[in-house]
Parts: sequence; structure tokens; C-alpha cells
Amino acid sequence: HMRNNRVMTPLGFSKNNYQNMTFAVVVKVEMEHFNMCGLFGFKKLDRSKTPSPRKVARIARAMDSRGGHAVGWINGYQDTSILTEPAKHEGLASSVAGIIRTDVVGTNVMVGHTRFATHGTSSNDDNLHPHEYENEYVYGAITHNGVISGHEETASRLDLELKGECDSEIIARLIESYDGLIPYHERVADAINECDNGSCIALGCVETDGDEVRFVLASRGNPVCYQLHHGILYYASTKEALPNADRSLRLSEGSILYSNGDSFEVVAGLLNKIEQSFGFANWQSYRPIHRVSPRLNSTGLWEKACEQGDHDSFDDWVASRSCR
Repeated sequence: HMRNNRVMTPLGFSKNNYQNMTFAVVVKVEMEHFNMCGLFGFKKLDRSKTPSPRKVARIARAMDSRGGHAVGWINGYQDTSILTEPAKHEGLASSVAGIIRTDVVGTNVMVGHTRFATHGTSSNDDNLHPHEYENEYVYGAITHNGVISGHEETASRLDLELKGECDSEIIARLIESYDGLIPYHERVADAINECDNGSCIALGCVETDGDEVRFVLASRGNPVCYQLHHGILYYASTKEALPNADRSLRLSEGSILYSNGDSFEVVAGLLNKIEQSFGFANWQSYRPIHRVSPRLNSTGLWEKACEQGDHDSFDDWVASRSCR
């Protein structure tokens, strides 16, 4: 507990609250790192290469640190443009690692998720990821890391019917309501922008129109990291989960990565800038911390954020702590 519940005042902090403030920042950043959902999967880009079932299962097991309540995934075949029925299991990815390895064989894409439940029980499959959607043009599924505020209000306002209690489902219902002839990455961007601008949204998505399989990653407020390894694009919520962590990249804030075939492209500027919540919008209140906790400033980015005094610099520091 923070002493006397005094963490922040409009005019700043007293010296005897420095340690309390260090605790507050560690909770805000480190709890985001470990106690939120995890994304994992791959997209085959080189047709002559084969994704490694062991690598994919290892990435999924690493995402157990961010989930724990359930795991799910969906696979696709580029040659036949078919998506499999989603697999959904309560518990840890490590408990179904053998099934994950088997499902990787022969497929070109996998979109997976480890769930840390915030809305709805994991005993109800309608609350588990991937969340499917379908209209006259496309069939697909989405996985989401983050919390979407006011998802029921958004559904009511747009006359969308939710099947379960999970907030993430609103993304699937929004994409489902759009014209499937619009480019996939633009529909995903529109769905994210329709949600509350204070909501952190990281996505892994896949769909088919019967002719091609499309794949999208998106990052607004929460990280997505990826790596091209022997012709396969592997991705996860954290760098250390990927085959060669030091060669991994973080999808830049507000960007979308999409692939419709044997290549991929990263597009910036499609997503609304997130309106930071408590601890982020008021980040300058944390300025004294780098003086009392060198560990939080190990990258030097915290001190830079304090000097620059802008949100982009602070976002760089958050990324260095949450996507390692």
C-alpha cells in the first residue's frame, strides 16, 4: 500500500514520497508487461520455407506469462485460402504445446492469443480469442491485447450484437460490419479508431475472401514485436519471446503491418493517437523518479523524456520497459 494513499498531488511530491512513486511506476509498467494478454503467431512469406512448430510453441509458452486463463489460435493455408476453425482451450499454452506444434504443420499463417481475463469467464468459448467475424465477402478472426473501454456502449450505438462478454469482441463485430471490399488494413484501422481513444489496442488478425489470406498486426498503446527469420515472420507481445530477441523489431506506435502474400508493409498514420490514461497523461508528475531509481532509467530514455517534456519521449520509455 502507498503511504496515506498519497502518490500524487497537483503541485508535486514531497521528498518522503519518492519511494512510493517508484512503486507506483513499477506497478503501472511491470503489471502491464506480465498481467495482460499475449499475442503470438507467424506469417509465412517465403513459399520455399517452413515455419518451425517448435519455435511457434516456444513463443506461445512464453506468452503464458501474460495470460494464464486461456489460449487460442487460428491457422490458414495460403494455397487454398482456407482458415481453420479456431482452437480454444482453458489454461496455459504450455499445457497444449503439442497441439500447437501439430497445427503449425502445413499452414502458412497462425494468429494466437493467451488470455488474462478482464471481461467474461474463460469457461465460455464466446469470451475466448480468436473472435470470429463473417459477412458476405470475408471470414476472419482477431486477437487482442489490451482493454477496450465502453465496448458495450459502442456496440449499442452502432447496433452491433455481441455474442459474449469480452470487450475484445467489439473489434470483430466492427470489422464484420464493414464492406469487405475495402482493404483489410484500413478496415482494421477503422475498427480501432471507432473504439474509445483511451483504450490500448494491440491486434493480430487474419481473414480470407476465398481467393487470398490476409494478415494484419496493429499497435496502439500496447506493443507488438516481430522478426523475419528464414522467410517466416514470427511475432509476439514481447521481444524476448522471439527466436533471436536482439534482432526483433517493435511495431512502431500507431502503426499497422499487413501482408496479403509473400511480402509485408508497415503503414503509419492510420490510427488515432491514444489519449493517455492516469499515469501516462500525467507522466511529468513522475519526473523525480529517475534520480532515486537508476533501474527505471537504465536505457537513458526516462531522463530524455523528462528533458523533452513530451508524450512521444515518454512513450519511448514505456516501450523500452514493456517490450524487451
